[in-house]
Amino acid sequence: MGFRFRKSVKIGGIRFNLGKNGLTSVSIGKKGHSTNLSKKGVRTTLGIKGTGLSYSTLHKFEVEEPVATKKSFFVRFWSYIFKLSWFAVKYSILFAIIFVVVIYYQRS
Repeated sequence: MGFRFRKSVKIGGIRFNLGKNGLTSVSIGKKGHSTNLSKKGVRTTLGIKGTGLSYSTLHKFEVEEPVATKKSFFVRFWSYIFKLSWFAVKYSILFAIIFVVVIYYQRS
């Protein structure tokens, strides 16, 4: 059985997740909407607080580039953050509509 190490440090609204090999991922956001960037790709999660309902999607990084032209972690991070802005807007509106419907039926 191997040893595991996991630690997260929050600075402002950004959470840095650390493992035994160093920085493993970076998370931005609060409960209900967060974006996490790791070596696997970008995971965006949207949820309705207090209901247990959430939607999560993983946008994997594209095919590996040759080592000589490989982009750094932070260059890939910011390019995916800008690409995901449409996703956040679209699904935030969808979850707002679902939330209103759930509240309406709970009061009925």
